[in-house]
Amino acid sequence: MPQRDLVIACPMHKEAVAIEAMLGCNVQVLGTGLGVKRSIPALLKVFNSKKPSILVFSGSVSQLDPSLDFGSVVVPRAWCFENGRSISTDPLPKGIGQIPGWTEVERGLTVNRPAIKAVHRKLLFEEQKASVFDSVTAAVVRLCSAEGVCCITPKIIANTVDSGLTLFWRNLESNLEPLVEGLKECLEVNDVKYGR
Repeated sequence: MPQRDLVIACPMHKEAVAIEAMLGCNVQVLGTGLGVKRSIPALLKVFNSKKPSILVFSGSVSQLDPSLDFGSVVVPRAWCFENGRSISTDPLPKGIGQIPGWTEVERGLTVNRPAIKAVHRKLLFEEQKASVFDSVTAAVVRLCSAEGVCCITPKIIANTVDSGLTLFWRNLESNLEPLVEGLKECLEVNDVKYGR
């Protein structure tokens, strides 16, 4: 059983299993399920059992900012809903901001329906000023704020207009490597001992 006051969670169970195996350390990694209706109850169950001081809500997102590449790791400073309501994430703990390959961006966007076509992504990027999108992170950041849990949201870009939706999943472990290497550094900064 993990002995750390930190939980790593991802909406996709497949990502959580891969990240846990790749980290190989004593930390709880949870797959919450896709969307608000699955992720929020799963996290509330964890918080009601033993509330962590830090939630790292990670996993994959889709690109809106055309300057960001497939496989880039981004850490949005805030997440917003499509109605414009924005929730700031917690500042990155000391030392995490310098993780090679991780880029801080201003905003991520939580959407009800994915934007697949380039024209829709461009419109969301211009209207919302968000760099990436997913289906749940803004709600998770809001929950953490209400529950008094520090929340950081490093995400890896799993698809762009050019890459399509399946490329990331074909080689999941190798594609998750930039995210996992940064998570290892994040955990080291927070004094997690590896069981290797």
